[in-house]
Amino acid sequence: MQKIPKIFLVLGIMAVVLILGALIGILAGGHAAKTRHEPTPPSAAADAHSTATIPAPLRAVQPETNAKPETAATEIIPGTEASTGIVTNWEEKVDEILGADTDETNKVPRLFALFPHVPDDAKAEVAQHLSNLTTDAAYAALAELLKNPALPDDTLDTLLADALNRPNSLKLPALLEVAQTLNHPKADEAKDILALFLDEDYGTDWAKWHDKMAAWLKDNPD
Repeated sequence: MQKIPKIFLVLGIMAVVLILGALIGILAGGHAAKTRHEPTPPSAAADAHSTATIPAPLRAVQPETNAKPETAATEIIPGTEASTGIVTNWEEKVDEILGADTDETNKVPRLFALFPHVPDDAKAEVAQHLSNLTTDAAYAALAELLKNPALPDDTLDTLLADALNRPNSLKLPALLEVAQTLNHPKADEAKDILALFLDEDYGTDWAKWHDKMAAWLKDNPD
């Protein structure tokens, strides 16, 4: 048998190696391409889209309302006319309060509750009952009535006369309040009485009136 030259043998081996290398490269490239281009399963893609696009739940916005808090209903005095708020049988109501078998201090709040609902020509009479029953300790509520410039003149006369019978510590502050209340029918009279007590007239300088009254009360305790 004729021997194959070494050069051809080497070339044959190299060719086989190159062919094998090419085949391995082709197979590896095809596997990588398959790996790179394999589509994402539909369920996984949908989950990813849902997670990315669904916003966090928003807090519900409460609509604004103009509703006002409920308040207790005003007590209606029996016998009161709805259109005027005036008690038509006020004399019976006064007699009922005054004749009640209860302590006199319990009658005063009922008279105060009735007072706004009696006719103007009856207010002086009710004010007189209040004057008779209201103690010095509870005088503040009566002093508030005296400061009201809208009350009938005879009612204010009754309340002013009551104030003059109170201790100095109640009387003088009440007179000063009336004197400086704008358009009060008894303002000038109250100021004149104050001037007699304090022996001074400060006109409308109410700060001086107050300071003088405070000093006078220190020297003239009740």
